[in-house]
Amino acid sequence: MLSKLFKHEVKAISRFAWPMLGGIILACILVGISFGTMSHIDNTGASAVTGISSVLLIFGIIIAQVVFEVLILVRFYTNLMTDEGYLSFTLPVTATEHICAKLLSVILFTALLVLADLIGLFLGISLGYITSGAPIDGLINAFGQGISAVFKLIERFFATMTLDSLSVVLLMILNLVFGFLFDIFKAYYALSVAGLCRKLKFLAGIGVYFGIQYAMNILNTVIGVSISNVQISLIIRAALFLVGTVVLFFLTKGMLTKRLNLN
Repeated sequence: MLSKLFKHEVKAISRFAWPMLGGIILACILVGISFGTMSHIDNTGASAVTGISSVLLIFGIIIAQVVFEVLILVRFYTNLMTDEGYLSFTLPVTATEHICAKLLSVILFTALLVLADLIGLFLGISLGYITSGAPIDGLINAFGQGISAVFKLIERFFATMTLDSLSVVLLMILNLVFGFLFDIFKAYYALSVAGLCRKLKFLAGIGVYFGIQYAMNILNTVIGVSISNVQISLIIRAALFLVGTVVLFFLTKGMLTKRLNLN
């Protein structure tokens, strides 16, 4: 049943995800073309207009990505904490399966957002280079040199890597993964609290979200000040994120199963 629920989530989110992802790629392309066009413009006023348009497009891309992530998370609220929740909870699905399906959809579309950024960056640079009048051979050589430089950097990194540096890298990756999961469940818990409140739902959700974040920031500051060893510090932070994620998961699950108050 989890797979069917996940497919339903993907279908629901795709209604706004694909247009937004396509818009982000298109905006990246327009930014690249704008910068390429600026190299041919001698008029100061026209250059200024083109430059301002490019800056606005960049801000638009950043805002669109934030809105995209927020809309995916808000899907949790609308599907489970509003009138739509009456239908969702009539299905033979547990609260755990609801949460897991939504978690998987967040991970999937976050990965697609990163992919869209990379595609947009590649197309923007390529078309900007071509629009500027530079030869295509130069573009191919530039990308080839860039890829070669990245591989050389990776090779040099592994060649000089010690056991300590490897452990630090792995622990940093672990912190990124656990921190990402913690952020998701922090939002889920805040949305669940907001759904239970009869008044001031928005303020309640925002208060819980930033309250948890403030508490986590204090704990991270204490860890950073009191522990000088990098590996131990990273291990404690990762454990803190993991424990926080588990606690928030069970709190959210409890609200969805015992204290559900649909609008």
